[in-house]
Amino acid sequence: MREAAPGRSVTRRCRHRRRARGRACRDFGAAALATEEILSADADIFAPCALGGVLSEKTIPLLKTPIVAGSANNQLANHADVRLLMERGILYAPDYVINAGGLINVAGELAPGGYDPDAALSRVATIPTVLADIFRRR
Repeated sequence: MREAAPGRSVTRRCRHRRRARGRACRDFGAAALATEEILSADADIFAPCALGGVLSEKTIPLLKTPIVAGSANNQLANHADVRLLMERGILYAPDYVINAGGLINVAGELAPGGYDPDAALSRVATIPTVLADIFRRR
């Protein structure tokens, strides 16, 4: 049996995940899928948000989604794999762009003169424009 975080049992953690999965299905019309079904699911967006290297020459052909936009770092196994997404007409939002908001905010917190939330939000507000520029270059 795996060790759980202090004060949490594996059984309790599994029960929490089942409740969360049931709530997502009930409240949002989501479908619970087995791990091996996720890449080939008919979905609007594939959002890898945990592990990097999920998208490769082996997994990209399985995708049935028109958009890949997730927060996992380094979603592509190899940078050249972006070409496979383009060839399939899959819109790819690079993780380093859609994750930029957190980094921009931290940079603002460390800026000389102190944190200016309006300046940070102003910089974060440019992320959609950067994405649109990337998409146009495809």
